Amino acid sequence: MIDGMSESGNAKKGTRRQAAIERARRRRQERIRAARERENAVTEAVIDVAVNRAAASDAELAAARAIARLRRMGENQQSIAELCELTAGEVRAALALAGRQPAQSPAAQETGEPWS
Repeated sequence: MIDGMSESGNAKKGTRRQAAIERARRRRQERIRAARERENAVTEAVIDVAVNRAAASDAELAAARAIARLRRMGENQQSIAELCELTAGEVRAALALAGRQPAQSPAAQETGEPWS
C-alpha cells in the first residue's frame, strides 16, 4: 500500500481516468465535427449568396436592356411602365442601368444579347 491506497484503488483510479480521457476525447471530436459541418454550411451559404447575386444582377441587366429596346422602339417611359407593370422610377432606373453598360452590336440590340 502506498500513501494509504491499495493497488486495487490505484487501478480503479486509472480506469476512471482512462474512461474520463476517452469521454473527453469523444466530446472534443464531436465538437470538431460539428464545427466542420457548420463551416461547410456557412461556405455553402456564402456561395449561394454570391451565385444568386450574380444571377440577380444578370437578370436585372437583361430586363434593363429589354426596357431600353422598348424605348428605342418608340415607347415612352409611361407606356413602358404600364406595359411592364413597373413604376416610372423603375423604368428610369432600368434605362440608366442599360445606358451605363458597354455598347452592343446592332444585332444584339434587337435580341438583347451583348457582344459575343
